[in-house]
Amino acid sequence: MVHTVRQDDRTAGLRDGAVDAALLWGTISDPRLVTTEILREPHIAAISRSSTLAVRDRVTWRDLGRRCLIVNTVSGTFTPQDWPADATPEVGVETSNIEEYLHAVAARRGVGVLPVSVAAQYPDPDILYLPLTGAPPAVLTYAYPRNNPHPYAATFGRILRQDQASERASHLDVVSVGRPATADEGCGHGDDGRKVVRVAFTAAKQTAGAARPRNGAPDHSAVPTEPVA
Repeated sequence: MVHTVRQDDRTAGLRDGAVDAALLWGTISDPRLVTTEILREPHIAAISRSSTLAVRDRVTWRDLGRRCLIVNTVSGTFTPQDWPADATPEVGVETSNIEEYLHAVAARRGVGVLPVSVAAQYPDPDILYLPLTGAPPAVLTYAYPRNNPHPYAATFGRILRQDQASERASHLDVVSVGRPATADEGCGHGDDGRKVVRVAFTAAKQTAGAARPRNGAPDHSAVPTEPVA
């Protein structure tokens, strides 16, 4: 049995022991964790429909290097250092979750980059997704603690490696398998209460309560808009 919960944290609660395993975008380097690359997929550009780039059919990695960049500091898949030294973008906005990220894109505070499966989950009438050439792939990594791992952590990883189809990946973009709740909550059974697993994620679908107002953008007055080229 699996329960899903949201964890807006770089490792979805893995490092502080809140979860037992995690599926995360990006490469994780930590000797305390066992990590396995599950899959790679292309990135796609996310731009405001009012951007001067909106007339393009596609953009290049270097094109985005000449724009202000929106960076997700929690679950993002890139940093400005991933661009060539002679085409490194400036950071226009730093965000901590997918809702803030998309708000900033739509408000034209910069350009964004997402894995294609993540972008497919977030259609927005104010955002245009364009094919992106020359970009490094997005890497999905499975991780769990090296010491005292969940009994099913390694097995879950083997199952994920056996099924790397893009349709499955679109539902497992950023998730983690969490420690079960207490037995009286109906989540703990067996000798150590760890037969039922909670699944957490850091890129949840946007809820109605978090939706961006259609009659106004969030206030980013201290942040420059993307340059008009």
